Amino acid sequence: MIVAGTYRIAGPGWQPAGDWHLGARLREEAARGLADTEDLWHAGTYFQRVNSGELMEISAWAGDPGTRPPAASAVIAEARERAHELVTAAKAEGSTATLVLAADSFVVRTADGPDVVAGYPWFGSYLGDTMTAYEGLFLETGRAEEGRKLLRARTRSAAGPLVVDPADELVRLGDAASWPNPCTEDGPVTPRIGKPVEINALWVNALAAMVDLLVEAGRDDAEPRARHARARASFLARFPAPEGWLYDVIEGPPAAYPLGAGNHHDDPSLRPNQLFAWSLPHAPLIRDPLGRDAVQAAGAALLTPLGPRTLAAGEYGYQGVHRGSREERDIAYHQGTVWPWLIGTYADACAAVGLPSEGLLTGLEAHLSEWGVGSVSETADGDPPHDATGSPFSARSVAEVLRTLRSHA
Repeated sequence: MIVAGTYRIAGPGWQPAGDWHLGARLREEAARGLADTEDLWHAGTYFQRVNSGELMEISAWAGDPGTRPPAASAVIAEARERAHELVTAAKAEGSTATLVLAADSFVVRTADGPDVVAGYPWFGSYLGDTMTAYEGLFLETGRAEEGRKLLRARTRSAAGPLVVDPADELVRLGDAASWPNPCTEDGPVTPRIGKPVEINALWVNALAAMVDLLVEAGRDDAEPRARHARARASFLARFPAPEGWLYDVIEGPPAAYPLGAGNHHDDPSLRPNQLFAWSLPHAPLIRDPLGRDAVQAAGAALLTPLGPRTLAAGEYGYQGVHRGSREERDIAYHQGTVWPWLIGTYADACAAVGLPSEGLLTGLEAHLSEWGVGSVSETADGDPPHDATGSPFSARSVAEVLRTLRSHA
């Protein structure tokens, strides 16, 4: 065993070196426009001849020299046992079992209880990602008790810039509101100023869910029931667009939506956000005759083997490749880039309006053996061949593909 600073290294045939390799170039960071050089220290080399069927174990750790970690074989055996327990508890097999194991990597334990890492290697914990991934990571994997603890801890501090317009009971958002809104030095790339379709679909759904909970608890539901009825009626009246689908945002400022239609500056861009109007349990348009044609139009224009694009290819501002510097990637992030996690919303919308969903996950199941092996990437190029981009391991993507496999099998 040798001690290198605060690190401990042990293993057969150890040959110490102690050399620095200065200015090593990191290709993936360079491709993402991040700092792309780093100094690397070569501690040394292990050397041992290993015959067929034999093992070579090495260890490296930090801390007290007396606290050597378990042997590698013991760590592997423990990991296999945990994997068996997770798959058994979730009653999973095949691609579903692969996704259950992938889901486990995003659930971490903190001093405040369970939490979710949004993706590896570049992301931390974000409430929006956590809530999007919640059902797949916790309910579809048999970890409801952990999920309950997370909800109790995280929702105490949850807050949002939601402002309900008293004129129609719809939600209006400000400058930095809903999920497709990266910013550059020039401001938001895809402004969500106004009344976004997905936020208002979620709002109508939440009001209906509140009514159900109050009824179940035997409490007065008159006020939320009236608010739900008004919000749903306003949604039905305002969001259908002449193009045959839904406006992405209504009542936005002229500067934000220069191509908007009518006096309210409504944005008819064909995006997947409208799918929430049919996919949610209490979706505002779940029984609306527009649904089948609108969902079909969205699928024809947006769907790829790895999920829906964020903007139809024929729309103004479409970006088919999600590459380059941070600013270039931010510009493309929601202007055509594919987001695999949206496949669940599309599948649910298809089911709600009576469209077939067979084969939707074929490309994503094949994707499990590439990019982030055994996991699902954050994004992919909107243009063929739809190469994976972004984080190779995404909590939202894994969770929604798993949930969709389970619910639409």
